[in-house]
Amino acid sequence: LAEPSAIEEAENLELIRISSDAEHPVRCAHPLYAETCRARMGVMRARRMAGAIAQALRDVGGDDPVRLGVLWLNSDLTPDAGVLYRAAAEAFRRLDIALCERLAGAAIRAGGGMECYVLQARSLALLGRAQEAERVLNAAPTHRDQGALWAAATVLRGLNILLANGKPEESQAVIDEALAVAPPEAVQELLAFRALQLAMAARPAEVVDLAESIDRDRLERRSKINLNFGLT
Repeated sequence: LAEPSAIEEAENLELIRISSDAEHPVRCAHPLYAETCRARMGVMRARRMAGAIAQALRDVGGDDPVRLGVLWLNSDLTPDAGVLYRAAAEAFRRLDIALCERLAGAAIRAGGGMECYVLQARSLALLGRAQEAERVLNAAPTHRDQGALWAAATVLRGLNILLANGKPEESQAVIDEALAVAPPEAVQELLAFRALQLAMAARPAEVVDLAESIDRDRLERRSKINLNFGLT
């Protein structure tokens, strides 16, 4: 992004250091230089530069989706739901839940689909913001034919009602209604959550009977899909 002559001048002024390190070939001579430059930089220039760096990272196939997503979010570029969602999912895997929630919300505003809503709602629930999580789930474009995502959203709603709101009967009703209309590929995940509901209701015999009826092979496939969405 910079002309070689500008890099050479910065090195001569001892503002940066050049090394043979392939991963980090250029460093600020002192961290305070970078902090001072950022502090003095105007908002518009900062957004423009963030956009230029984000585009360059995407063009060269940068391997840090979180860094790319944060740069994109803070840039003057048109919001990209795919970039922001991938960053949110990776932030979730790193347990940076607050950043995940922020990125997933930005992905939704950029036109992201149901997976963005589920990820933001999951993050909000983990942050103890149950009512906001419920509002996000209610706004999600849920469709039963989306299989794993629909099941994940339904389970998350039931879990939110059960744990955060302390309403076991209402949580059970959510799963009852879902099981009545669930596509075959979503049933096992709903039954697994039903087993949790029964366990928390101190009904161990029913838990054992239900657990024995669950197709664990299909449940394992669902879990792998959920991992791809950053939900497990």
